[in-house]
Amino acid sequence: MSNEYINFSYDPSKNGFSTSEWHSLYGTVSVSGGKLLFNKSAIIHYGDILRGDISFSMNIPAPATGIDTRFGLTLYSKGAYILFSINDTTLTATSSDGTNITSVGIDWQDSWTDADTVFRIKWEAGMVSFFVAGNLEACINDISVSGDPMSLYVIADGEDETTLNYITIKGVQSYVMSEGNDDSTFEPYVRTYDRLTIQDVPVVSTTISVDKYDSIGISESKSTSNPA
Repeated sequence: MSNEYINFSYDPSKNGFSTSEWHSLYGTVSVSGGKLLFNKSAIIHYGDILRGDISFSMNIPAPATGIDTRFGLTLYSKGAYILFSINDTTLTATSSDGTNITSVGIDWQDSWTDADTVFRIKWEAGMVSFFVAGNLEACINDISVSGDPMSLYVIADGEDETTLNYITIKGVQSYVMSEGNDDSTFEPYVRTYDRLTIQDVPVVSTTISVDKYDSIGISESKSTSNPA
């Protein structure tokens, strides 16, 4: 069986904002200049992702009192997530399996303020690494790292607009996408992998008999069975 991984992207200039791909939790998002603009709004994607390397290109105002910005992955109803989280003036990398929570503080750099910056989450079995602008900023490798499929998630509750430029998703172990509009039949898209099939194969048995005159007789019979 060969290993297959799934790669895809979200580009607002190409995809726009489709309610068949994204569910609006509250507020309004809009597309302007090929970018997704948030102002006191939150969205969650209908795709279910299991592990992978996910990069969010974001333009974020400086962290300040009253700011609540989070983006990454979540299993919303369970309370499981892997997120970059800005709460007031503090940026953290955080993960939860729905019960256990781990957070690691990250020092905000002035060069990230109001600038297009890539925030990257590398989610592996039992470990998640957080990168900003190409630099490793935090790593969590404990029980809080969920093994459940999760969905892309962005919330921006600040007074100033937060911008999503694009998302790239690479090396995903599994991915299921369901339409989420009111008329949807929720028919999932599921990757099909190589299959190994065991078929009946002929087995030949040979009987040898020797009599007192040293003459040899050989007879053959054929049957069909599954190999062990």
